Amino acid sequence: MDENSNTVVPAAKIDWVEIEKWAKIREEERKAENKVARANFLKELRAIGADELVSSYDGYGDQGNIEDLGVFKEVKDYRLVPVVLHS
Repeated sequence: MDENSNTVVPAAKIDWVEIEKWAKIREEERKAENKVARANFLKELRAIGADELVSSYDGYGDQGNIEDLGVFKEVKDYRLVPVVLHS
């Protein structure tokens, strides 16, 4: 459909090369965003002295979600205690 009506755009009029270019650009943008997010998260984990990160995954095959994320810090008696992260 085009942006100004409910008319279906025939497949022959779709510029697939342009769509593929856009998809590649967007994929690179997402990779860059994820790299920054991971670096920031690692910085936060180091700042609180996290020793262990435990996640719970719910899914099957290549589909699913991370359900829980636990961050732990070792204390003097060598127990791992949960740490609360603030966003």
